[in-house]
Amino acid sequence: MTAQGEDAGARRWFQRQVANRVIRPFALTLLRIVFKVRIEGRVPREACVIAAHHSSYFDGPLLGLIDRRVQPIYNRRFLESRSFGWFFQVVGAIPTRTDTLTRACEVIRAGGVVWIATAGFTPGEVQKRPRRGAARIVQETGAPLVPMIVRGLEDIVHIGDIRPRHFRRLVRIVLGQPLTFPEGATVAEITDAWLASIAGLMEAFPAAPRR
Repeated sequence: MTAQGEDAGARRWFQRQVANRVIRPFALTLLRIVFKVRIEGRVPREACVIAAHHSSYFDGPLLGLIDRRVQPIYNRRFLESRSFGWFFQVVGAIPTRTDTLTRACEVIRAGGVVWIATAGFTPGEVQKRPRRGAARIVQETGAPLVPMIVRGLEDIVHIGDIRPRHFRRLVRIVLGQPLTFPEGATVAEITDAWLASIAGLMEAFPAAPRR
């Protein structure tokens, strides 16, 4: 390895240490001051794919701050943002690029957890055509698929949406039972099972009326 490569590796190591030991605890404390976070269910101990019905840009980072194994997949423009890019980097977000699927599978095979928004921004209903990323990762790795919804962030899509009335609001992160699939399961079969599970979670944990 060249001296330049060693320097780059040392920089990345230092950045990870600062992120995990300083920025992550600070951001988690801040989120806990702003919201009352309750987790229904649990993140499995083994590698898995968490496929969320996405209601806010806070969904993935919030779970990533609570369980440091979770690496959310997010649009790369968020990671490149001068204002909030650090936040997404802290939670180990994977940017959407041509190699996103490959990187996500590497995280799973290393025993990690990947969060991905499979459908969203329709809080009261399941999107008719979910994105296929989660199903493809499951196909490639054989990892369990964990359905997820979040209640309490429906009207807080962006950080600029936070108002004083939102402080100390109850935010529920709801994780369903892990779904497993036989080898050779199709994207359609995986997606249909996810849709059914999400529908059940939405019925059990209905969204609060918008104010």
